[in-house]
Amino acid sequence: DPIAIGALHALQEAGLCVPQDLSVVGFDDISAAKFTNPPLTTIYAPARQMGELAAQFITQFAAKEKVYPMQIML
Repeated sequence: DPIAIGALHALQEAGLCVPQDLSVVGFDDISAAKFTNPPLTTIYAPARQMGELAAQFITQFAAKEKVYPMQIML
């Protein structure tokens, strides 16, 4: 998100209009994103949940348990 916010400012300084000329999307959903002009579109990523699931997967893999292909939606 901080990089996307910087990009918004740089694009506006260059005379481009967001979202009319192009779109900018951030990642992490920081609180400052809603205060930009226009408000930054951002994606929330549940870092703690992703880390916990990764640790479980690594533990199973290290224990040589059978690991099946999976799709996880957070």
